[in-house]
Amino acid sequence: MAKRRILLYDWGSISQSDLQDALQEWDLETEIIPCNLRWKSYDEDPVFEEKFCQILLEQQITFCLSLNYFPLIAKICAEQDILYVSWVYDCPHSTLYSKTLSLPTNLIFTFDRLQREKFRARGISQMYHLPLAVNIARLDNMRRQVTTEALQQNFAADISFVGSLYEDNYYQQISYLPPELQGYLDGLCRAQQQLYGMDLLEESLEESHIALLQQVVSLSIDEGYDVTYREMFCDEFLRKNVSYLERTEILSSLGKKFPMVLYSGSSWKSPHVINRGPVHYRNQMPLVFMASGLNLNCTIRSIQSGIPLRCLDIMGAGGVLISNYQPELEEYFSEGEEWICFHDQEELIEKAAFYLGREDLRIRMAQRGRQKIRAGFTYSHALQKMFRIIEQIM
Repeated sequence: MAKRRILLYDWGSISQSDLQDALQEWDLETEIIPCNLRWKSYDEDPVFEEKFCQILLEQQITFCLSLNYFPLIAKICAEQDILYVSWVYDCPHSTLYSKTLSLPTNLIFTFDRLQREKFRARGISQMYHLPLAVNIARLDNMRRQVTTEALQQNFAADISFVGSLYEDNYYQQISYLPPELQGYLDGLCRAQQQLYGMDLLEESLEESHIALLQQVVSLSIDEGYDVTYREMFCDEFLRKNVSYLERTEILSSLGKKFPMVLYSGSSWKSPHVINRGPVHYRNQMPLVFMASGLNLNCTIRSIQSGIPLRCLDIMGAGGVLISNYQPELEEYFSEGEEWICFHDQEELIEKAAFYLGREDLRIRMAQRGRQKIRAGFTYSHALQKMFRIIEQIM
């Protein structure tokens, strides 16, 4: 049997090296061909197409694989009748609206089950649900090498939050909406803040709202994309604005009660929150999770059911996760045993106070969460599920 050769496209994802290491360790009979060619556009670039096609033919590639989905690669693979496998971990991920998604050589995995259901309802049958994963060996190695003194000196915190605040979202930049429409959209964002696991935004925008929005907010929709104005406005404007409002209000509320540390490149400031700036994903972020009493996750509202990578990162590093309700988090992990769930700010503050006062419970929860990651959310587990489907198709 010929040796399997996978072209692994590298666009600079934070998880790229973890995935490549896992592929090489998981199947020694498979040869990984890294490719980091750069394009001018996700959709069309003749120079990229020629070079990429040449690699496919010269290297006798069995199939292509990338983190996230790229229409340009999908088109090239379809022309050469080569399977293109993509594992989507961003949400929203605008290129999923490309009309190339229906090409028969595509195989798409997404971490968000509702996202899969949405696209399957549109006839995209080759889309599957696959939760994300962490490199537990890398995290274990960091734990062995770091000292308790170093963690306490550099990253100690009662509560930490790592991530963007989205304060520069497009909705906050609009200054010319009619007052009635502005009030309705502001109220809609506030209502969505109160609900987890349910999306109000798209269904609450009536045709009259869309017609008025189209007059004052111009959105460029490429003819090669099958996306509505409603979907784009909700993804790029409203959901990010809800996330901004939610994150800043939660951080401020927590900061008034407990020592609250933010790790972000955000320019947002609060007298109650210490911003230590951004941290490197591989080298520093796991240390933050290990050294913090509680690690806060506030899921961007575009992720409606899936488990964000940040949650798995926290538990995989041996940190204690306190997160908003997410359907798949509740499905795969035991609340109160492996993670802490909140449904509103009042519950968040109550649970933060309780668990910060119970180090014994936090230690046991961190251990259980890490064990659950090791038992089911490593790259080895994910690749086993992915390749089972790939082999059925090929």
